[in-house]
Amino acid sequence: MKQGFWPLVLLLLQGYATLYLSSPLLAGVQPIRPLPKKDGCPSDYSSWDGYCLPGRSARGAIERIGAYCPTGFEASGAYCVAYPQGREAIPKVGYSCPPGWDSSGAYCLSP
Repeated sequence: MKQGFWPLVLLLLQGYATLYLSSPLLAGVQPIRPLPKKDGCPSDYSSWDGYCLPGRSARGAIERIGAYCPTGFEASGAYCVAYPQGREAIPKVGYSCPPGWDSSGAYCLSP
């Protein structure tokens, strides 16, 4: 690979992180970020070296646990992709969620 490729990838990832962390409109929405690749990638993500990289129209996604996705998400292969107004989801640890978060199957949803 060309030498200039890695700095470009890091700059792209930094841009996604900056956009997510700096926008109040995105608070509580599933982040759009690279995911570990599992048997393919979700819709609007592309495969790259063991990762699924979000495309321009990608929505936030999380790895699917079991057969069901949390409320506000739809299944896409081994992932759950957030609807545009969906809340952020994290995998549930044990049987409870952090204070203020709601339970949705094997996930916890942001307030």
